[in-house]
Amino acid sequence: GEEALPAVEQFEAVSGMGVVGRVAVPRAAGEGKDDAGDDGEDAAAAAAVTVAIGNMKWVLQHAEEKKIPASVVRLGAQYNRTGFVAVYVCIDGRIAAVLALSDALKPGAKELVRWISANGMQLRLLTGDSKASAEYTAREVGILSGAYEEEEEGVVQADMLPQDKIRYIKRLQEEGHSVLFIGDGINDAPALAQADVGVSMTKGTDVAIETADVVLVNGTGSIQDLATVIDLSKTTISRIKINFAWALVYNVISIPVAAGILYPAFQFLLPPVAAAFMMGCSSSSVVLSSLWLKRYGKPELQSENSFSSEERPLGSREMTVVASDEVYNGSSDDMDLEIGD
Repeated sequence: GEEALPAVEQFEAVSGMGVVGRVAVPRAAGEGKDDAGDDGEDAAAAAAVTVAIGNMKWVLQHAEEKKIPASVVRLGAQYNRTGFVAVYVCIDGRIAAVLALSDALKPGAKELVRWISANGMQLRLLTGDSKASAEYTAREVGILSGAYEEEEEGVVQADMLPQDKIRYIKRLQEEGHSVLFIGDGINDAPALAQADVGVSMTKGTDVAIETADVVLVNGTGSIQDLATVIDLSKTTISRIKINFAWALVYNVISIPVAAGILYPAFQFLLPPVAAAFMMGCSSSSVVLSSLWLKRYGKPELQSENSFSSEERPLGSREMTVVASDEVYNGSSDDMDLEIGD
């Protein structure tokens, strides 16, 4: 049969950092016999080791003498520069392995970034990954182009814990920005709740889906549907304003006429039937105007991922979009987008 996994005790998971626990590792036959002195009764006994897995800050807390070998640091930095996320494994205080994790970009990520920027919104990437890895992802999707260094300063926020994301969003809100945050990881849930609008994916974690205001559920939850969410929301608000303005003007003119304001000057008095008909026309016109939304079409996203100086918006925008790196990549690791590692 299948070999059972070792038992884990004293397990602890720290959001944005890593996990640690005591793992029971079976000893080889005869190992420890001399220490026990009982003819190998301990052959099947298990030796408990402490295993810590996570980012460098987390593993550093569990490493011997709070140090990480220079060769391991260089290896992790090399992974980060090439777009990988370096995950360190520490066993009983000694660095045992460095794992390089990476995801393919989600289809449509580059097109979405271009559309967001072209429509006058600021874009921010918040992630718990290292700065080098985050900037690599940002360049891949087009958030960083390298040609606008002054404008792009602060666009990528790396090494962020969940509480750091909340503080960052609060600061944006205090500056007068409306913040839309998109993310689908466990660590994104607090930021989704803090943002003015929280958006998650249909394949996101349960806690992210429960916290978000909007969940992209069309098909596989394509990231490009975010453009439809934003554009349809703007179109709906625009239609509401049009309906309100039309109803206000219509009633400001019609009610005095129905009340007889023209009678003293022109001896014109609107018959009650005509007044009732005009009132019905007011309501009908608003309904028909709203039904015009049925003709709405999804925005077309351009395939180019480069920004020209004419297309790149400058100055302030009406909305800030924040995202998690999980949104751009194919799996639910831990990254953020600001419009949520």
